[in-house]
Amino acid sequence: MDALALRAEANSGRKNIAEAIQDYLVLAEHYPKEIKWLRYLAGAYSQLEDYANTFYYYNKAIELGCKDPDLFTSRGRLHLKLNMVKEGIDDLGTAVDLSQEELANEKQDTVWKRLMVIFNLTLRGDAYASIGDTSCMLEDYTAAVKTAEDGKMWDMYSIWAGDALHKRALWYVSQKQYKEALGDYTSLILGCGLERGPQRRAAQWYYERGYVEFLMGGCYEYDFKTAVEADSSYAAKPYK
Repeated sequence: MDALALRAEANSGRKNIAEAIQDYLVLAEHYPKEIKWLRYLAGAYSQLEDYANTFYYYNKAIELGCKDPDLFTSRGRLHLKLNMVKEGIDDLGTAVDLSQEELANEKQDTVWKRLMVIFNLTLRGDAYASIGDTSCMLEDYTAAVKTAEDGKMWDMYSIWAGDALHKRALWYVSQKQYKEALGDYTSLILGCGLERGPQRRAAQWYYERGYVEFLMGGCYEYDFKTAVEADSSYAAKPYK
């Protein structure tokens, strides 16, 4: 069976998905209580866009009592991809709860577990946004930011919590809540700025903060100049 597992891994790595599935099916039958083979089957069928079988194996793994938040995240994302928003929100909520439980039980904080909490909260916030539930959307985005702040994860800010904070800022702008938006953009810039985050994203934050200042009748020149210095394409986008 070890040789079969190695062959399945090799087939998967070479994108020979159909062949990998045949090996995973044999392994799943031989080791009926090992959840990893069910997860691999779900992942392989997903690559083939065979979502009926993808759900079947995700469900089977969960029915066996799997409490891995990643599994619920994967199934939740698939639900959202297929516009099954309620089911996706439920799965992501379970993933958040399990991740937070794991985090609370760790003697030492682990970056990955905290990142998964942030990721799932942000994704669920996006799902709430898609159905117009702005109250729950803001609650999840805010919780994602707080989770990052509690872990002092500023080096990851632009990649994870920065996404939630940016989306919250954009929503504030859409609602003409400029003071709140300005605070979020300032937090983004102070959190990772040009020195700590991806330059293109930081340039975008400066540009958008400058636009908020422009709308408020404030001094926007510094932010616009900084955005242009970091990404010259903004030179052709003066505020109007």
